[in-house]
Amino acid sequence: MAGSASILERVAARQWKLPSLPDAPALAQESIRAAKTVYAGAHETPLQPADWLSEACGAFVLLKLENKQATGSFKVRGATHKVLSMSREQLDRGLVTSSSGNHAAAVLHACRSAFLRAGGPEMRPRIFLPQTVSKGKMDSLEQQGADLQLHGTDCIQAETAARAAAEEGGLEYISPYNDLQVAGGQGTIALELMAALPREQLDTVLVPVGGGGLISGIAACLKSADPSIKIIGCQPSASNIMAQSIVAGHVVDAASHDTLSDGTAGGVEPDSITYAACQEYVDEWVSVDEPEIAEAMLQTRHNTHMQIEGAAGVAVASCLKIGKRLQGQHVVIIICGGNVTDTTYSKAEELLAAHHLPAA
Repeated sequence: MAGSASILERVAARQWKLPSLPDAPALAQESIRAAKTVYAGAHETPLQPADWLSEACGAFVLLKLENKQATGSFKVRGATHKVLSMSREQLDRGLVTSSSGNHAAAVLHACRSAFLRAGGPEMRPRIFLPQTVSKGKMDSLEQQGADLQLHGTDCIQAETAARAAAEEGGLEYISPYNDLQVAGGQGTIALELMAALPREQLDTVLVPVGGGGLISGIAACLKSADPSIKIIGCQPSASNIMAQSIVAGHVVDAASHDTLSDGTAGGVEPDSITYAACQEYVDEWVSVDEPEIAEAMLQTRHNTHMQIEGAAGVAVASCLKIGKRLQGQHVVIIICGGNVTDTTYSKAEELLAAHHLPAA
């Protein structure tokens, strides 16, 4: 596990120009602060070359393997920073959160980290999930003793119910994305990219997007260091509400349909800080359909022997979709998580068969 100081020292050693705290955007400032907390519950994840994608795109493509993260997802970064930034009084009041699965597991993990760090009674957060959450994720949370409540059919409905429960009970609500400390924690991925790569080896970053916490933190950090780095937001066509919102100029209330990318499905809260960050920092939006996601998941498994979530498949599929425009560039794809069941991969294979496409 990398120490917090070593990340920032390595960023400086690579001669990246991080702005000083008073001058940096709020999200970038929060990511720098988060470098002092996230590694109590998270760890630095590897970069792995993706030769098959490099060949397909004529670029040099690396995968940032957040599927190798504690809890199997990037979400543990933001959750750890949020929980460890709270006072003992806030923690004692109790915590409520909402999630499609990964953020819930991350909050549970962060609460255990806080308990081990500070002592006192171990916290058991109350977790709201949409009724569409995958069985695998729900089973995993139940095995960890989570206090689960199912509400609604998508993330935004679960979030609304969770916020109401927190307000009614005087509890602390931890948003999966609409929170400065959560999004700032996710931005430590950008710091790790800068610590690992010299400036001339980072041109474009493709990031899966649901509520926007991951891309907001990463983009704010990277754009603060070098505005010429291109940030591409990747969404499933079945649930690309953030991209629709950016086009509309306001957060839209649009339908979200079934998708292999359940981790990015659902709406965006109207006042979300991530909407403004996406407006300011994201250069391009790419939407991919379900066969493209399925093919990307299966190709990744075939070429890396790793199973990745549909949300990560969205970013891989987006790279393949726009590949020729990336020619000659140094590209990083954020593999946001690996908490996926064999059943989901069977669905991906069936989907490709239904479209008369060969599975990898």
